[in-house]
Amino acid sequence: MEKRHPHLSLRTPEGCSLSQATSFNRHNVNMFYDKLHDIMLREPAFADGTRVYNLDETCTMTVQKCAKVLVVKGQKQIGKVTSAEKGTLITTCCIINAAGNSLPPIMIFPCVHFKQHMLVGDPIGTLGLATPSGWMNTELFVETMRHFIKHTNSSKENASLLIMDNFEAYISLKAIDLAKDNGVTILTVPPHSTGKIQPLTVCMHF
Repeated sequence: MEKRHPHLSLRTPEGCSLSQATSFNRHNVNMFYDKLHDIMLREPAFADGTRVYNLDETCTMTVQKCAKVLVVKGQKQIGKVTSAEKGTLITTCCIINAAGNSLPPIMIFPCVHFKQHMLVGDPIGTLGLATPSGWMNTELFVETMRHFIKHTNSSKENASLLIMDNFEAYISLKAIDLAKDNGVTILTVPPHSTGKIQPLTVCMHF
């Protein structure tokens, strides 16, 4: 068949859930961009991108791959001290604005209590949090919102826009009130569409 139709190729399709296939549609995407357009008209200061931020999460290993080193030939075993042989998977929350500037990250460790030594070697200003699952929840997102407000100097006189996933752990009355009181406008992308229109997912690779 390929010889008769050289413009065709046999490929394996990527898996796509029913909810993703039905939620990512023209109507939902247009609604998102209509809201974004209205926000930009309401706040002309957002036009240069310095006050428009995107929040996204990724998984990070506490132990990174060791770089190669020079050794004397014949030396059988080379070791490097790390926090653990295999490392621990943690959640890292990144916030970057449309001008390309990033805030200190938020790192969520899978334990009951956070200890300051867990952040040794991390970027200055990193916010360390902990939860048994190692995932974001509504309580930790309030702390994340305070971190965002602090590092962006957000206020009603110095408004900011935060674009993020429509994730249930992000949505709480306390977080919304905190954002509103400090001039932060929250815009969420449509469910199951982050792989297409979430800026940090589409444009950045962690």
